[in-house]
This record gives sequence, structure tokens and C-alpha cells, in this order.
Amino acid sequence: PPLLERGYAVLDVSYRLASPERQTWDTAVADVGCALTWVTTEGPGVGLDPERVGTMGDSAGGQLAINAANLGALDELDPSCRTRGELPEVSAVVAGYPAVDGSAAYDQSGLGRAYGDQYVGGPPEEYPERYALTDSVNHLSGDGPPLLIYQGSADHLILPGPVRDFARASQEAGTTTRYVELPGQEHTTGGGLGTLSFGDLVGRDLTTQWFVEHL
Repeated sequence: PPLLERGYAVLDVSYRLASPERQTWDTAVADVGCALTWVTTEGPGVGLDPERVGTMGDSAGGQLAINAANLGALDELDPSCRTRGELPEVSAVVAGYPAVDGSAAYDQSGLGRAYGDQYVGGPPEEYPERYALTDSVNHLSGDGPPLLIYQGSADHLILPGPVRDFARASQEAGTTTRYVELPGQEHTTGGGLGTLSFGDLVGRDLTTQWFVEHL
């Protein structure tokens, strides 16, 4: 609602989900790319400005928001529809507790192993080229858009350490990066039952401020 109140259009992007029978390590980010090309080709007809585009997401969606933007900045994002030439330039990214390091997560938690098996197809040593695409550190450059990451300090699913390390690497690569760790917050900031938690309120305000500053 705060973004809508400020006049931003928000698109909810659906992408192909992984299953034990179908890994989507390459198609999920391509589907996000497809949605981005829609903004360029169809957006102006419904009042959208393809010169002011941001991506945002949480958890796996946070990884996709980061990777789609940074692959696009490197001209390495192949959308699952239309063409690279129809991708807009992403101007800002917001990611909540993003799954940026599947390689590290595989041996750190049960969720990390399940993520690797279902989303990628197995462990990093078996599929290094797949993890090369999904691990966000591999797509950093000085051309990446400004990035905001917020992360719960008590997250037991996406551990704070690798996310913190990625944020540091992003800064060192020359990307404007802000990392905010939320004390005591778990993997999701959702309060449940229609309530807003501390993490919800902070994450919402940070997101709005970031887009106001960078879009």
C-alpha cells in the first residue's frame, strides 16, 4: 500500500516453481526477465514508465530480484519470452532475506539441501555450472543497480552470515548497497493473522524509501 499511495505500479510476477520432477534453476529467472520485457513492450500503453523500473522480492524471490537485475546489467539475462533487447534497465532492487548463496546453504541447513536438490538438482559439486547461475555473487559488477537487503538476525532458514557476506561483496564490486539486519526477526517478517510485525513495518518503510531515492 505505501508504494501504491505514492503512485508506483506494482506487478506480482509468477514464475515456474521447482518440484522433485522439474528443476527451475534457469527458467525461474528467465520468467522474471519475461515479465520485465512486458514492462517495456506493453507498459507504456497502460501508463507505466519503463525508464523507472525496480525489482523486489523475499527469500527465493529476493534472489530472483537480485539476479534478474544484475544479469540484465551484464547483458546476460535471457528472458523466457521476447528478447534481451526488450529488457528495461532496472534502477533499484530490494531483497528481503534473499537466498543468495545456494552453494553455502547446501551444507548449512535442511532447507538449503532441499533447495539445492529440488531447485538446482543436487549438490554444488555435482552441478557447479547451475550454481554458477543461481549464486548471486557471480553476477556482481559496478554496473549493478542500487541494492537494499534486509535480513532477520534470527533467521534459521536463510542464515544471516552468507547474506551479510554477499552484501559486503556487492559493495566491494562497486554497487550502491545497503544491508539492514533486523534484530530477533525470523525468516519471514510477516506477523500472521493480518497483523504487522516489527519486521513488516521496518521492511515496508525501507522498501518505500529505497524506491523513492532511486527510481
